[in-house]
Amino acid sequence: MEKSLKEKILNELTEKEGQGAVSQERIMANYNILDKNLELAKKLITITEEGKVKILINKDKLNDLEKIALYLVGKAYAKHQGFTESEYATYDELSSELNIPKKSIGTEIRELRYKEKVIPCRIGRKVVYAIAPDAIELALKDFDVKAANNFIGLGKLRRHE
Repeated sequence: MEKSLKEKILNELTEKEGQGAVSQERIMANYNILDKNLELAKKLITITEEGKVKILINKDKLNDLEKIALYLVGKAYAKHQGFTESEYATYDELSSELNIPKKSIGTEIRELRYKEKVIPCRIGRKVVYAIAPDAIELALKDFDVKAANNFIGLGKLRRHE
């Protein structure tokens, strides 16, 4: 019998120690995309059982938009696995986890929103962001192709390209 996506994430994508705001419909909409792209995700990110996302590519080779996109893809996997309550991230979280100034986060989030690659959600007074389902596959495939060619970039996510 084939493993479920949760089992695959736990066994293949999760970094183990020592060895909401999201609707059920949204989780189900992401399921096939997450499952289909797990092999690509394993090359680019890992998640901890605490829900932390770690980017495996040298961050010095990534621009801020790419770091944000990969981080949000990781959040989607962490949420589906139950390692985090939400697949959404705040500016503060993105800034601290990715070491990007908040002003730069705002610029890149606007770019991703313009292309409908992130989904905003208001929780209280905060606006939080998650990767759009169609952007998960686009981001992972773009990173995979360009990493193989020693060039990293998400040109397809950029408005002006």
